[in-house]
Amino acid sequence: MIESLLTKLNNGEHVVTYELLPVRPDRKPAMGEIRQLMPLTPSPWEPLASMVPLDPVRIIWNGAQWLEIDSL
Repeated sequence: MIESLLTKLNNGEHVVTYELLPVRPDRKPAMGEIRQLMPLTPSPWEPLASMVPLDPVRIIWNGAQWLEIDSL
């Protein structure tokens, strides 16, 4: 799941990420910038209506693409 979200993010598609500081949505990431990727899954108690977040994954911008920090 994380790999597919990173692929989408690196291809310019919209993926929910979180930062510690507010920034303009159209701002390009800076080298070494760290964000959190928030994977979502259908709610087990109501799968057609809501999504629940899984554990956040830390990602970093290496100047060309986003990478999972644990995979470095």
